[in-house]
Amino acid sequence: MKRKHIALMLFGGNGSRFGGDLPKQFVKLDGFPLLVITLRKAASFSCIDEIYVVAKKGTVMQTKEMILSYQIPKVKAVIEGGESRALSSWKGLSYLKLLPLENKDIVAICDGDRPNLDEAIFMENFAAAEKSGACVTAISSTDSTFSSREGEQIDKYLPRKTIYAAQTPQTFAFGKIYEAYAKRKTKLEQYTDDASLYLSINGNKVAIVEGSKENIKITTKEDASIFLLLQRREK
Repeated sequence: MKRKHIALMLFGGNGSRFGGDLPKQFVKLDGFPLLVITLRKAASFSCIDEIYVVAKKGTVMQTKEMILSYQIPKVKAVIEGGESRALSSWKGLSYLKLLPLENKDIVAICDGDRPNLDEAIFMENFAAAEKSGACVTAISSTDSTFSSREGEQIDKYLPRKTIYAAQTPQTFAFGKIYEAYAKRKTKLEQYTDDASLYLSINGNKVAIVEGSKENIKITTKEDASIFLLLQRREK
């Protein structure tokens, strides 16, 4: 039986580094709200069966209205997020637990502020998660890297070949990622992404799917400008 492929899209952040009066996901880029750009792209991927949106607290109705207004397909529900990314993931997974979802169904958890999605990356994520139970999208470092505890002096250089920058989607067999979050639900503030939380429980290997520098996360207005340049290049 074919496993269901779910995309859990997180729009729960406050966007403080982006600035402005509107939550970042409602800011228009190239004529459309960021949220709409991301969801339209995800909905166009044949490898994604259903989309569940986690919205910033207080914006659930506005998010629902926008999805209906732009007639975005595959979106099955909008869920209120939490105060942190990890809590938003947990709330989304808790909602999915109430559905008729099998433990072996696959859930791709993705930052909603990564609008330049790539279907090939999602397809590789689903395939890797079906095989190993968990995978993370990442890119290898091309720069020399070092660590510093206080941010003023270098402690030591790190071997570049072993350093990767994590992106999303991060994709898992549903039963495994739900179980990991359930066991860590009182300590979610310790984790910045889903794969690090998963590893803290399972200790299993998490497969790496090659990401892309163009899989850009919109954190600042400068990031938005880069995204718009990428969009114009594609047209």
